[in-house]
Amino acid sequence: MKQKIRDFFTDGDDKLVVGQWPNAPLIIWVGAALLNRFVSNSGLSSALTFLAFASGGYWATLELVHGDSPFRRTLGAIVLGVLAYGLIRQLL
Repeated sequence: MKQKIRDFFTDGDDKLVVGQWPNAPLIIWVGAALLNRFVSNSGLSSALTFLAFASGGYWATLELVHGDSPFRRTLGAIVLGVLAYGLIRQLL
């Protein structure tokens, strides 16, 4: 059981891979989402919302397809699902 858990969080070289720095799409996603909380202009808010969804979706897709560990690929799939759910909620 311990080996399966370890394998979930490690890459092919047996290195622990949970996160990496710097990660531009992630920084843009978080920055746009945080900045959007302080913006009152609806046009700018819409642009920041789009930027946050786009960069978050890009990051999640990269993790899903190229993640170094099963944990990172799973995290990418979960985040992509949550973003899709949020986008569908906003459109309805």
